[in-house]
Amino acid sequence: MKRTGLIRARLAALLLAAVAGMSVRLMAAPQLPEPELTWKNVTVDGRKTAVFSLLRDSRGIMWIGTNSGLYFYDGVAVRPVGHGALAGAQIYSIAEHGGRLYLGANHGLVVYDCVSGAVSYSDAPVPKEIRCLLVSDGRLWIGSLYGMYGMDLGDGRVSDLSAGLPHRSVYSVLRDSRGIVYAGTFDGLARWDFSAGRFSALRPDGDGSPRKNLFVNCLLESADGKSIYVGTEGSLYEYRPVSDGWSKVRPLESNTVKSLARGAGSEILVGTDNGVFVRSGDSLHHYRHDSRQELSLSDNEIWCIYADPDHNIWAGHERGFSIASNSSTVRTVRLSALAHTGEGNEIHVISRDSGGNLWLGGTNGIIRLAEGGDLSWYRHSDAPGSLSHNRVRAIDEDAARRIWLSTDGGLNRYDPLTGAFDVFHIVDGRGGHNSNWVYAFEEDSGSYWVGGFLSGVHRIGKARLSGAGGTVAADFSLNADSGAAPRPRLANDLVNNMAADRAGNLWILLFRDSVLSRYSPASGGLDRFDIHKLTGAYPTHMCADGKGRIWCAFRGGAAVFDSDGSHRTVMFPYTGSDESVLAVGKVGDGIWISTLSNVWSVRDGATLRAALLPIPQKSYTAVYEDTVTGNVLLGGTDEILEVDYRNLSNIADYKSIRLIMHGDGDGHLDIYEAAGARGGIDVPYGGSVTLVVSTLDYSPDTPQRFMYKLAASPADTTDGWVVMPEGTNTIALSGLKMGARTLLVKTVGSAVGALAVPLRVAPPRALSWWAIAIYVLAALAVIAAVVWYMRRRALRSLREQERQTALENVERKLTFLSTISHDLKTPLSMILGPVSIMKEKAADPDVRRSLETVYDNAVRLNNMIHRTIELQHLEDGGEDMLILSTFDVVDFCRSVFEVFRDNHARKKFVFHSSCSRLLIEADAVKFESVMTNLLSNACKYSGDGATVSCGISAGGGRVEITVSDDGCGIADIDQPLVFQRMFRAPATSGLREGTGLGLYLIKRYLELMKGSIELYSKEDQGTTFVVTLPAAEGGTAPAPAPDSAALPAAPAGPKILIVEDNLQISAFIAGLLRADYTVFTAENGRSGLAIAASVVPDLIIADEMMPIMSGLDMVRHIKQNPRLASVPVVMLTARSDSATEAASIRLGIDAFMAKPFEPAALVGRIGHLLRGRSEIREKVRIQAIAEAEVRPIEAESVSEKQLARIARAIENSISDPDLNVNLLCERCGIPNKQLYRLIKKYLGIAPLDYIRRVRLQKAAVLLGQQRFTVAEISYMVGFKTPSYFAKCFQAQFGVRPSQYRSDDDTVSHK
Repeated sequence: MKRTGLIRARLAALLLAAVAGMSVRLMAAPQLPEPELTWKNVTVDGRKTAVFSLLRDSRGIMWIGTNSGLYFYDGVAVRPVGHGALAGAQIYSIAEHGGRLYLGANHGLVVYDCVSGAVSYSDAPVPKEIRCLLVSDGRLWIGSLYGMYGMDLGDGRVSDLSAGLPHRSVYSVLRDSRGIVYAGTFDGLARWDFSAGRFSALRPDGDGSPRKNLFVNCLLESADGKSIYVGTEGSLYEYRPVSDGWSKVRPLESNTVKSLARGAGSEILVGTDNGVFVRSGDSLHHYRHDSRQELSLSDNEIWCIYADPDHNIWAGHERGFSIASNSSTVRTVRLSALAHTGEGNEIHVISRDSGGNLWLGGTNGIIRLAEGGDLSWYRHSDAPGSLSHNRVRAIDEDAARRIWLSTDGGLNRYDPLTGAFDVFHIVDGRGGHNSNWVYAFEEDSGSYWVGGFLSGVHRIGKARLSGAGGTVAADFSLNADSGAAPRPRLANDLVNNMAADRAGNLWILLFRDSVLSRYSPASGGLDRFDIHKLTGAYPTHMCADGKGRIWCAFRGGAAVFDSDGSHRTVMFPYTGSDESVLAVGKVGDGIWISTLSNVWSVRDGATLRAALLPIPQKSYTAVYEDTVTGNVLLGGTDEILEVDYRNLSNIADYKSIRLIMHGDGDGHLDIYEAAGARGGIDVPYGGSVTLVVSTLDYSPDTPQRFMYKLAASPADTTDGWVVMPEGTNTIALSGLKMGARTLLVKTVGSAVGALAVPLRVAPPRALSWWAIAIYVLAALAVIAAVVWYMRRRALRSLREQERQTALENVERKLTFLSTISHDLKTPLSMILGPVSIMKEKAADPDVRRSLETVYDNAVRLNNMIHRTIELQHLEDGGEDMLILSTFDVVDFCRSVFEVFRDNHARKKFVFHSSCSRLLIEADAVKFESVMTNLLSNACKYSGDGATVSCGISAGGGRVEITVSDDGCGIADIDQPLVFQRMFRAPATSGLREGTGLGLYLIKRYLELMKGSIELYSKEDQGTTFVVTLPAAEGGTAPAPAPDSAALPAAPAGPKILIVEDNLQISAFIAGLLRADYTVFTAENGRSGLAIAASVVPDLIIADEMMPIMSGLDMVRHIKQNPRLASVPVVMLTARSDSATEAASIRLGIDAFMAKPFEPAALVGRIGHLLRGRSEIREKVRIQAIAEAEVRPIEAESVSEKQLARIARAIENSISDPDLNVNLLCERCGIPNKQLYRLIKKYLGIAPLDYIRRVRLQKAAVLLGQQRFTVAEISYMVGFKTPSYFAKCFQAQFGVRPSQYRSDDDTVSHK
């Protein structure tokens, strides 16, 4: 295949070159140029902070003096020191000696102890406003604005050394290689004379000498020790001590030099107010802030400049500091610096040909870097011989040293003589499968193999591609349409890549397929290896290594195949980042795999192992090992990363962890060297530990990436590592278990063993001696509690036995009463039925009275029996509960109505019946309970002066009984639930005591008697209940004249309701109409509503201005009631303005008459309206139904059914003392949250309170019967003790159970 032929050709070429006496110019091969410095800008405390001084101490820690204190930089973050003791201090200079830092500040001399972290201000008599420091021969030279001083670092003595200075303000001090000390002052340079013990001024003269007033900012000795560079305001000078000569460095003229430092070799780093200058020989590079470039200096006023041993350049300025890397291990070459253009290219393929040319291909053409740095950029254009497409997929060189480019526009061959490209399009034998998108190219001894997207694989003889381009038919094609079996076929035609192994097999990787295919040109066989089945992932990239093996990469790992098909797999360690593969390439004896987040090195040894490489986390789309330089080139977007991978894995070069900082919890970091940290860290139980680690490698191109694990011992280094993201060096641990642990920390990709930091977690206070004593006492307390619990349990058992005994007694009583009551009901039914018929047919008054006496006593006896068994049979729906008899409902209701009128003298009662006699067949006891409950509710929930009315009418074989009041009414949200058992409206539950059973019993009784009940109510406007029952046959008689002055006259005419607060006018109108109509009167609108709801008048005459409720408001409510909406209304008012009349018209008032009125006109208008009442009533009723403003209550709503189910479940388990909310949800089949929302919404209380209320309401009913003791009732309703029952009962009803009596015989409540 290609590789074998290529090797042979190159060997032959080398041999020929040796014979001809030619030298192989591998070393002259073009290399990537040295990159321009790029700056990493770092702020201090995230704000604008000026950096005045920089020092890297003997341990490698970088110290930063600022205008707001002292900081150090660990390669990731800038951290303050001094616990705030240095806040506000301006640090102009830093010197190190004996584990201490001496800081020259505006407040004087400050000493920082690097071990303890203590900050102290020197007690020595040194001046303030210190600008420079120098440690030399045990003496600290202190330059200040007030002179030069020397402090003996042994005994601390201070001496004034200012004698001979040209000016006392000293800004710089230098000791040269010969031991001579120089001082730069505000007005010139001076040299220390050791013999005389004083300074002598240096006076420049001659050509090029500086001006007389020389403001010296900084001093620097040259690399050869022959010169002193003097930085001044406006120039840089070179002073030669031997000749005492001065010269000006012309290229830096007119720049204020603020700082000087020595760089690599003979480089001089110059910090000015115009950025940084780097002078190397005769060359001068200038770096300054450029807002268009993110990697430029962030500020131009350079206060200090420093070069560390790793050749990093530091520049301190007004906005922090900037770092530029001169690292030879990892360096970034930007395409703009290489090509000197703003054009971009995402590099996907890199190759160096046999002539030493470096080729870079990607999405925007291909770049060729030739010898001498000549660069050519080839792109597609309309010109002849141009690249056919800008997207370059692969670069290959054949045995004849011809360069082939696989592009999205065909196969291109480079002509080195003309710089043009010949373009070939390969098709199969049938003219199809055109290789327009070429993705891969391989060569064997006599043919080329071309793989393309949508074209499969073509083989072409080399001679056939020797022309000038064009379309060429393949000698052999391998694709999805290659032919029927046994000819090999590919799964699809989407070729991703191809590679040849050492046995000459062609390996093919397809898009959208999980199979890696191996094709043997010799045998024509095709083998398939399903990568997804082998690894669980889909293959994306492939390459061959130096041993001719095939590597297939997938997300999270790679597999290597030998030519015989044997394979091994390696998976990447967990990193928490996306490991989708972007590029693979051969490096050394393994491969490098670039993913979206990392670059991995996979080396072949006894076992395959993937190592994460410590290089910047970027998306590299090309991997290439340059055989000339030995470096690895990684292609990215508009840049190339050059990595010296031999140094990358070199322990001596790639630094291990050298710094560990332990947080003390208050933000302060104790600084230790890595070796010192091996002493261990004590952690309190329940506390946390924070560690900051650093390699002290500050190169911005070599990011610090760490991994750690918490292990039982330092030897546990296999699995479980946590890889930290780039730019993170803080390890925070919490929740550590008691005992000894070892924190292992290492740098990602480093061969250096992990650093072990022992952690000793103190035992909890719970294991101290006093804690054990507490445990003993607690154990004794537990024993005492157990004894107490057992005694209390025995007491509860005794009470439970007592409760069971009481319940059994109650059950026996109920059984007896139920049995005897059932035995009495049968003969009683045979008495009531015949007697009720006989008394209606009896003609003799004496016989009638006797029969009535018998009937009344039988009804009383039935009532007693009914009260005995009704609570035990509330759910029985059979008619055997009924004792039917026929009676006059008008007379029955009138008698009940009169009792309530006599007992409530402060209310107005109105009774009306359309017939004097109406017979129904019903249970008299239950019907009495119905009427008593309705009238009792009407009286309870209406105030003094309210109107309670009862109306009876018949029609269609049904009797309709209406009970109305003008009380507080029932809210709309509560109306669907008022007929539920135990329901009490939240708005009225506190007004009266009750059980919530009244309306429920009414509904149940009426359903048993084949009747119904409807509700019409508005909150604060009154309530109307309409009871409907079937009428007995022949039981209707016309209404007679009234027999009471309190009731209105009732001739057989239409009913007219007069609502007028003026009694004289009301009486006058009644007198006009009484001869022809049945007249009712009311004194205000609210009373009129109640009377209208019960009697349903044929016409209403209303005054507009009335107390309590006006006529217009009354009419508005009438029109909203379907039963009254069709009643015509005549409005009488003294207000005849247009606004009142317009309001009347909007409300649908039929006639509007102003006072005073003509009686004849009123009578005529009434007659006219009554004649059209039927038509109006029908029209309004249809409109009301269509608009659905007020409808009868639907008795079977979803909420009603659910509340009925809840109430039934409570009553069925009411004697169970363990009934709680969860048990209630289980028994009624409603989820807990839904039950809570339902009860809270409609009842206004929590479910547990509702259970207790039902228990107490049931107890109230039982107490009202006076058949059981309080203790028996407490057990019957599920209370465990009578005392707790009595407490809850008194809280609910305000009285003790023994004092409780219901208001009426049948307790009820809305």
